[in-house]
Amino acid sequence: MTFQPDHAGGQLSTPRCFDYPLALSMIFHLNQQVASTLYFADLIGASLGALLVTVLLEWVGSESTLLLVAAAPLAASAFLSKRHRTVVVWGALIVVGFAVSNGRVLLFRVTPGTLKAMRRHMQDNARLRLTQTGWNAYSRIDAVEGFPPPNLARLYIDSDAWTNAQQWDGNIESIRNVRDWYRALPFRLVSSPETLMIGPGGGSDVLVALASGSRKVTAVELNPLMLRFVRHYGERAGNIYNRSDVEVIESEGRSFISWMCPQRVE
Repeated sequence: MTFQPDHAGGQLSTPRCFDYPLALSMIFHLNQQVASTLYFADLIGASLGALLVTVLLEWVGSESTLLLVAAAPLAASAFLSKRHRTVVVWGALIVVGFAVSNGRVLLFRVTPGTLKAMRRHMQDNARLRLTQTGWNAYSRIDAVEGFPPPNLARLYIDSDAWTNAQQWDGNIESIRNVRDWYRALPFRLVSSPETLMIGPGGGSDVLVALASGSRKVTAVELNPLMLRFVRHYGERAGNIYNRSDVEVIESEGRSFISWMCPQRVE
């Protein structure tokens, strides 16, 4: 079963806008004597749910997280209906079973919509193949391989924006030609600078800085999933985020500059 967000997003969200308030109203109406306790439980549940979804997205991906979230109201309804308790408990267990097994069998998966760049690129080039997919609270990242060298992979963020992981042997001399890229022009104004990169992505700008003579590169990347995907390529990408002259900071760029970087950077 495939879900395409471009076409189905509004249809999936509309029923919830009516069903959730209606269900809460019925629960409070039938249990007026403990309304304050129910409201407190509702707030605690919403808070825990928001935290749990963040963790589940990274652990099991969005598809399994969605299934687990669907099991939660089924489990809750078991406490409200004695007549149908057995049915809803079994229903919740079945949904949880689907969620646990979905990572292996992919019965339910989210595919990029037709307007997304990743889908269009893969349709236009039969040699491209999806090799990695990861989710977290920041985004979904997909690694697509099969692009011409020196590209190891194109890393798509939410299936649309992308950054490239470059093939490299780790030797500075082998990338001296990168100094001729337009992105290397600022380095012609300085000599042996220390360079700060905000959002280095796949690492191509880090390569430019190293090739242009930077003695140290500080790469500030918000999304740990991006770093994990690039490090996955190891020696094929020159271990770019594990080098002694490249310091990787997991942080939001503006916060890092404001609070954690008092020294002057070029």
